[in-house]
Amino acid sequence: MSYIDISLEHGVLLNLTILLFLSVIFLAWNTLNIPINPKRMSSPRTSAGPKQPGR
Repeated sequence: MSYIDISLEHGVLLNLTILLFLSVIFLAWNTLNIPINPKRMSSPRTSAGPKQPGR
């Protein structure tokens, strides 16, 4: 029975580490996706740049 408990604990730790890893990658990809993706930013609508009030 102890082996099942250890495997369950390892599974929970593995799930938590995978979730944290994916969240870090998701945040890094969101921050890096703006300069990396020039096709979306180079469209004539978004190229107004300084006139946007949100940025």
